[in-house]
Amino acid sequence: MSFIKALQFGKITTKNNLILAPLAGYSHKPMRMMNRKYGVGYCVTEMVSVDGVIRESKKTLRYADISDAPEQTSIQLFGKDSPEDFYKASKIIQDTFGAKSININFGCPAPKVLRNGAGSRLLEEPHKIVDIVNAVKSSGVSVEAKIRCGFTYDNLDNIITALDGSEVDIIMLHCRLTSDKFKHGTAHWDYFQRARDLTSKKLIANGDIKTPEEALTVFQNYHVDGLMIGRGAIAKPYLFQQIIDYCETGSYKTPNPQELLDLLKNYAESWFEITGYKDIQPLRGALMSLLSGFEGVSMIRAALAKCISLEDVYQAIKLYEDL
Repeated sequence: MSFIKALQFGKITTKNNLILAPLAGYSHKPMRMMNRKYGVGYCVTEMVSVDGVIRESKKTLRYADISDAPEQTSIQLFGKDSPEDFYKASKIIQDTFGAKSININFGCPAPKVLRNGAGSRLLEEPHKIVDIVNAVKSSGVSVEAKIRCGFTYDNLDNIITALDGSEVDIIMLHCRLTSDKFKHGTAHWDYFQRARDLTSKKLIANGDIKTPEEALTVFQNYHVDGLMIGRGAIAKPYLFQQIIDYCETGSYKTPNPQELLDLLKNYAESWFEITGYKDIQPLRGALMSLLSGFEGVSMIRAALAKCISLEDVYQAIKLYEDL
């Protein structure tokens, strides 16, 4: 049985059922393009503010640019409890970027998002989730719900039951509470099976899936339709290809030091080319996380931490070549 397959929901047919999660500061166009080279089948943008879209803020709309792969990328919207505003924002997003699918953020635990009654604050009242989902669906797009298992307590059954009766096309479940944030050891995969038992909607598993072995375990044991990976893909963008290989052949390759440095170089080059930025500072953390486990890595990472220009990155890489 092959676990890797295309997903069909609403207007969308994905290349496969491995999805890059929305990550503020990370799931920008350069990262999405890099992950596609390594097998990811579908991507979700960084969070995009409903209010910012309605105001047509250039800064906000920049995050919604899906010109890299409009058929294989959804735009994630977040906002307070206002189905009308979500509807308006969805219409603008469709008209401006040709979006086919909207991912609604019901899972963000960031305090600045919660203070405005957005993100996972909406989990406390599942009927509000349904109203927002149905409003966005009525705008003419596919709808994805990105959720957690509850706010400060397990409310999964009520949330899933509510969504099962809504017009949502696919549910993406991060198996933590909001109060867990991203703490290690707080992801509970058994929630995937509970959700599966409560809905026939497409169900995607998300949370602490960091290796091909863990990915296969989730596929084998929890009857989900696909996997969503976020933080694990920051340090290992090639994880998606490893998962595909492991699920299909039982083995996978790990990049050697030179391959990692080539990846880093290509990522940095695409950052400057695509974003038009003059400073690589926003990408430094991601670049440093790519490197581990070989001679000279600490020296290279220290150099990357000070990089500003592309030439600085080239000089950091040259430290390995000079060993």
